[in-house]
Amino acid sequence: SDVCSSNLSTHEKITKPNPAFFINALERMKLEPKKVLHVGDLLGCDVMGAQKAGIPAALFQIRDYKPEVEDVHPDYTVNSFSQVCELLAGAGN
Repeated sequence: SDVCSSNLSTHEKITKPNPAFFINALERMKLEPKKVLHVGDLLGCDVMGAQKAGIPAALFQIRDYKPEVEDVHPDYTVNSFSQVCELLAGAGN
């Protein structure tokens, strides 16, 4: 099973890292890309897809991580949920 194969819904077969996956979610929630932070643990699926959709992305690095892609750079790197909360709290400043 492909780690990137989670579907947006059972009716649509759009998967990460396709930017449409992220754009569709934003449209459903009526949110702008710059008002969202996508947090994920894979550069190729999470960070790359979110960034291609215009969404800032944080890499949640919770283990020894060997990137599956080399030319993708997260906007942030975190290793705990408290760091995610700090990022979000700082976004309002």
